[in-house]
Amino acid sequence: MLLRSIVKIFSTVFIAVLLIFSGCSNSGEENIEDNTDVEATIDVPDLELSDSGFNFIKLKWQDVGVDTYDIYRFSWQTGKYEKIASSSKTEYMDEEVESGKIYWYELGIGEQKSKPFEAFTSCWQIERVDTVNSTGYYSDILYQEDKIYIAYFDASQRDLKIAIREGDEWSIETIDSEGAVGYWPHLTFFNNQIYVSYYDNTNQTIKVATKSGGTWSITTVDSGYYYNDITSSDTIHVFYNKNNHLWHAWLDNNIWNTEVIFDANNINSYISAGAFDKKLYIAYYNDDSNDLMLATYSDSSWNIETVQALGDSGRYCSLYVYQDAVYIAYYANSDLAISTNENGYWEQDIVDTGGYSGYDTSIYVDNKAVRIAFYNSTYQKMYFATNKRGFWETFLVDRDDDYLARYPSLTIKNNLAIISYYKNSDLHIAEEIR
Repeated sequence: MLLRSIVKIFSTVFIAVLLIFSGCSNSGEENIEDNTDVEATIDVPDLELSDSGFNFIKLKWQDVGVDTYDIYRFSWQTGKYEKIASSSKTEYMDEEVESGKIYWYELGIGEQKSKPFEAFTSCWQIERVDTVNSTGYYSDILYQEDKIYIAYFDASQRDLKIAIREGDEWSIETIDSEGAVGYWPHLTFFNNQIYVSYYDNTNQTIKVATKSGGTWSITTVDSGYYYNDITSSDTIHVFYNKNNHLWHAWLDNNIWNTEVIFDANNINSYISAGAFDKKLYIAYYNDDSNDLMLATYSDSSWNIETVQALGDSGRYCSLYVYQDAVYIAYYANSDLAISTNENGYWEQDIVDTGGYSGYDTSIYVDNKAVRIAFYNSTYQKMYFATNKRGFWETFLVDRDDDYLARYPSLTIKNNLAIISYYKNSDLHIAEEIR
């Protein structure tokens, strides 16, 4: 006789979350009954972290061939795991979480459970880097080869300084102290060397400093005024304002060559540059028309186009090039806006509309998200915006109500944001941790 066994499996996978947080109260959870009927055992896969941020945790797990997965979270108020959702997918985004908290999750099928899994939401860790009086103005931050570099202006001594963190240790050096120097410094990395462009107010020149063999070498690029930026492609490129014109300088056999890109008398502020695949990009503000402009160098020629011309757009612009697409954050009619040509044409998106937003922007783009640090002059606070979840969200960075936090500069380390800025006469960094 041929015997046949039929096993009916009605399975449901659950995830349990244990919420642990130091210093904040824990939110209550909804109690949902589990009415699963399980007649066979299924091995439960381990949970993994797919992503997380300031107000979400995204989990994932391997498919084991069941139809429905239940999501559970542990509540300190009830002292047990609470069901919060069901899903037919092998991932779940928990959005009922808060910044700076630790959560524990379990994955199960029916009565079977995985080992607990720990996940964190992000929060900001604030650190003072340089505490000399009136230091940290106009900082620019760069993460390169496991080191954090911050170039900045020391207003008390009127010097250009740089702070370098390797591991957990900071070292601070004075790069240039001849006269009033170090206004609006910018960093780039080329051929394993760090380069800093900056304005020399005493001589009204644009300079570049680089460190080789333990010694800083300083060269004068050209006469110029305040706003400048530096980037690297085939060589070092510097962009700056000279007589209200947009100029370009590049280093060739240790000699600076210069050219005027745009000779109309309407450039005296806000320049931001980037490079990709031997193309050069410069976003700048047209002071006559109040428009955001972009100059692009490709195939041995410059092309100039208007990016945004509605109202007053383009002040405090910050440019980033990612995979040949240009992203520009800027102030637009009292809002923080971003424009990009990633789809082959320019599109604008309004990121933040609260008060006078979009001052001192700093942008970073990668395959995870667009991130922007900026200052809101109405609320006099520094914020961080990201579209990591597919829509724009804004977070307060430094919650100190007693002092202004200004001139942010943003970089990313291991998919976490680091922002340098000036507050209460000191250079600070805010580091996203989880």
